[in-house]
Amino acid sequence: MSEYGRDYDREYEGDYDDDKERQNEIDDGSTRHSPPNSTFASSLPTAAELENAIAMKDVNDPGSSFTIFKGVQNKRRLIIASTIALVFAIVAIAIAVGVDTTPAPAYASSAAASESDTSAPPTTKSKNTTSLYHGKTCVGERLVYNNHLKPHEFICSKLNSFVMGLNKNRDLVWVDLSTNDTKTYFTNKPQYYKAEHFVLTLHGKFEIQDSLNQTIWKLQTIYGEKILPVSNNTVNGFDTPYLRLHDDGVVVLNWVNHTTNAWMEHNIDKLYDFLGSS
Repeated sequence: MSEYGRDYDREYEGDYDDDKERQNEIDDGSTRHSPPNSTFASSLPTAAELENAIAMKDVNDPGSSFTIFKGVQNKRRLIIASTIALVFAIVAIAIAVGVDTTPAPAYASSAAASESDTSAPPTTKSKNTTSLYHGKTCVGERLVYNNHLKPHEFICSKLNSFVMGLNKNRDLVWVDLSTNDTKTYFTNKPQYYKAEHFVLTLHGKFEIQDSLNQTIWKLQTIYGEKILPVSNNTVNGFDTPYLRLHDDGVVVLNWVNHTTNAWMEHNIDKLYDFLGSS
């Protein structure tokens, strides 16, 4: 072989060797960066296993982000709950402060009140009835408005079995003298005031007054001031309203309805607002 041919072969072989080395480098790199085989992939944990592992770590690790997040959430819940409790407390206080606890006056009864809501005083057995009512003064079976009953003065039934008025103790009472059954509408308290007389007003209101004609107790009907006076009414010629004590012991208030001109008669135990008396 000529010298030229040998030199060409050596150059070719050298180029071949260089190409082979570069191919080896490429092959090595491909091996290092090639995707993992199935055996290696199967050894990796699944996503669910990773989540469980992280969760377990977070639960047991006080410094984990999950535990810190839970702490923040709990603080937020506590703040929200405290705020709600504070709002309810403020509302409760506002309601309590806004409630008007001033007792209603005795005469502030509703005209729409039910007769069953008047709660008439209970009947009790009186003691010493003879001494309390001996020598009493009966003014008749009626008491017309603006007329007074003084202590020991009464309206009486025709048979004198029932009386209503101020007894010697200056209490306003109704009494069945045959049985000593007693209803007390007003109890005098001499340590605070001295009742001088009982009066029926022009609106049918009960009043107890002192010696200066100052009202110390009042009792309104369920109709309020809708009951108006009438002079010489056409039914029996008496001025109305007036109280009347019937022979069966029932005390009624009679008046004329101004709207319908009808004659009205109501049992006082159902007509007056005993719940609002004072």
